[in-house]
Amino acid sequence: STDDTYPDVAPAFVAAVKEARPAMPVILAGYPKEQVETLRAAGIDEFIHLRADCLAVNAWLHRTIAI
Repeated sequence: STDDTYPDVAPAFVAAVKEARPAMPVILAGYPKEQVETLRAAGIDEFIHLRADCLAVNAWLHRTIAI
């Protein structure tokens, strides 16, 4: 999807994932600045994008899924 469709698509997708696998982290590709708070409220746990601190994101993911 695109940044424009995230508000419509993401909440239903996250709800379905969290219902099936409550502990599953949900990471969104992209960082739509004006939508971040809304997407986090919908259940997005993290964002991966060009300016992301990949080491920090990977460390968080490893801690979250207990690798």
